[in-house]
Amino acid sequence: MLLWILLHFQHVINKSSENKMSAPNLVLVFSPTLHISQNLLNTLILNVSEFVGNEEIRKYDDDSTQVKQRERFISVSDIGDMNPELVAKEIPRLEQVIRRLHSELGMGQLTNKEISQRQDEIWEVQRLLTQLKRRQRSAEEEEADEDLEEEKEKWEFLGEEYRKEEKVLRSLIGEEKEAVR
Repeated sequence: MLLWILLHFQHVINKSSENKMSAPNLVLVFSPTLHISQNLLNTLILNVSEFVGNEEIRKYDDDSTQVKQRERFISVSDIGDMNPELVAKEIPRLEQVIRRLHSELGMGQLTNKEISQRQDEIWEVQRLLTQLKRRQRSAEEEEADEDLEEEKEKWEFLGEEYRKEEKVLRSLIGEEKEAVR
C-alpha cells in the first residue's frame, strides 16, 4: 500500500506545474496523515524509483472496460472519415466481436449484470456495423457512379470522333461524286 501511495505521489509531483503540489507540499500535507516523519516521507518520495523500479500506476478496469479497450470500438463520427479499405477491414472485425459476445451469452456463466453489459455491447457493435455497411455501400455506389461517368465520357468522346469521321467521309464521298460527274 505504501509503495502505491509513493507511486501516486510521484505522479502528483510530475504534474506539480499544474496542481502546485511539489514534494515539500506533499510531505507537509501527508506526513501527519500517514504518521511518518517529514524527513522519512521526503526521502521515500524522492527515492521512490529505488524501491519500485519501473512500476507504474494503471487505472483499475472491470472486464467490460478491458474488452472495450482490447477491441477498441470506433465511434459513429469516425465512420464518415474512414476510407473504403479501412471500412472493409473493420466490418469482419466487428462481426467477430458480435459472434464472441453471443458466444459468451450462450455459455450461461454470466451474472445478470454481465449479461446486460454484453447485450448493450452487442447493440452498440451492431449499430456501428450497420453504419459501416451503409458507408461501404455508399462508397461502392460512388465508385460505380464515377465508373459510369468515365464510361459515359469515353462514349461521348468516341461519338464525337465518329461524327467527325462521318463528316470527313461524307465530304470525301461528295467530292468523289462531283469528280465522277
